[in-house]
Amino acid sequence: LSINQDQVLEDVTKSNVSDYTTLPSLDNFTVSIVDAAGGVFWSGLINDWDPETKLLAGEYTANASYGDLENEGFDKPYFEGTQTFTVAGDQITDVVIPVALGNTVVRVECTETFKNYFKDYSFSLVRGSVELAKYVKGEDKAAFVDAYGLSITGKCTNEVGQVSSFSQELTGLAPTKAY
Repeated sequence: LSINQDQVLEDVTKSNVSDYTTLPSLDNFTVSIVDAAGGVFWSGLINDWDPETKLLAGEYTANASYGDLENEGFDKPYFEGTQTFTVAGDQITDVVIPVALGNTVVRVECTETFKNYFKDYSFSLVRGSVELAKYVKGEDKAAFVDAYGLSITGKCTNEVGQVSSFSQELTGLAPTKAY
């Protein structure tokens, strides 16, 4: 078993997940091997897999993941991948599981004109009443979130002290994309 980590994200220009966070070690991926009937043959960290393990001839699916899609915020990427394979009698089967980012990257960028006009500002990614990530003035990290049901709220104070607030629902977000 091995893992092929796809770092590419789709955004205005192609970028890598490593542009937004530290990539996990491949040793930290959890792998499960499921037989054609849906029974789990093996599950654990990839380093715990013994390459000498023998499987009965048949169809299998290998699933690999890192992180948790429901654990959202800064530096919380979730990777996942699946590979089906066939084991034939008395043969070695090499299985490479392609994994890709399973959540969405959201980053708030402000222009210099915006920063100069507003003496203070903050933005939050929220779902319902739960704040997933808060961008305070000067924050430039990217948040990793499930694309489902997401809003951005903001509060800006201009140079004369006038406060403006807004809320905007973010729709059409997709995994493996940076916004």
